[in-house]
Amino acid sequence: MGLVAIALYAARRHYWVMMAGLAGSGAIAAAVLSLGIGGRSLSVALITQDPRVGVWRLALAMIRQRPLLGWGFSGLRELYIPGSIPGHEAIFHAHNIWLFLASEAGIPVMLGFCLIVGKLYYDGIKAFLKGGLSAENRGILLGYLLAFTSCLLFGLFDVVLFDARLNVLTWGLLSSIYVLSHAAVLSYSTAVSKY
Repeated sequence: MGLVAIALYAARRHYWVMMAGLAGSGAIAAAVLSLGIGGRSLSVALITQDPRVGVWRLALAMIRQRPLLGWGFSGLRELYIPGSIPGHEAIFHAHNIWLFLASEAGIPVMLGFCLIVGKLYYDGIKAFLKGGLSAENRGILLGYLLAFTSCLLFGLFDVVLFDARLNVLTWGLLSSIYVLSHAAVLSYSTAVSKY
């Protein structure tokens, strides 16, 4: 949501672009709600009967039992009782990056991971809003921020670390955000020191 606000803020000079984007987003939302996704209509049962909900409950129970050190990597796989989630004889991970880290490595590891990644992400957003980059680099930074936000949102429903393509993409985006935000800080401090 924050990056949508940034995109709207960036498009404020071009009112028609902002309105076209909002209209397109509204049309997509209306189509999804009325027609569904991939031939499946949307319903509450689609959410409540998703096997991930059961896996998330198991991960939360694991976190409550060992909040500091977790159960070790592959702990969920070992603790899962085959068939306890209908249709799934084995579950390998929590299907949520934050629950995965907290349940298997502990809350301190999850918080440390979030702190490091969050700081880099925040610096990127701050560099975009503050300026100091050329228009081309600001556009590139916005694209990286939006793409990384998509990876973060995907992390709510699966663990991006286990797919090598997504893992490389996510870390590449984060490193690109760091490089561009660091360049913005350097150019801003150079401009200030000239005066």
